[in-house]
Amino acid sequence: MDENGILEWSFTRKYDVGDGPWPSDDEAAIEYDTENDRITVTGVSVDGDTGWEGCVRRVRYHPGEDELHVDVGAVRTGDELVHDVIQRIHYDVAVRVASRLPARTRLRHLTHVDTVQFETTAERTEESDRR
Repeated sequence: MDENGILEWSFTRKYDVGDGPWPSDDEAAIEYDTENDRITVTGVSVDGDTGWEGCVRRVRYHPGEDELHVDVGAVRTGDELVHDVIQRIHYDVAVRVASRLPARTRLRHLTHVDTVQFETTAERTEESDRR
């Protein structure tokens, strides 16, 4: 077990392909799965040219706040030839915690210079625990 209460986390992503229509703004949803002690974040991050690729910057539990923080961003691919288009990165982050689910989950989409591009917080409620 990780020292901050997180057993494991995973990140998957895919980029828009096809004819659209595509999201033009960042969006996200946070779900609590009490049966499996798992939090799932799904979203879309609108980012720069193809010289960047989506990633998780940070997954951290803050016990004093009883809050999970998830930061999604982008890193340079190292490619010299890139397409000058806006990417829409569809992603899923799954986090499995050691004991009980945190009271809140805070998600941020960060730019490459750590500016907050999008932010949302979800509270765990009795309704969310039924999922």
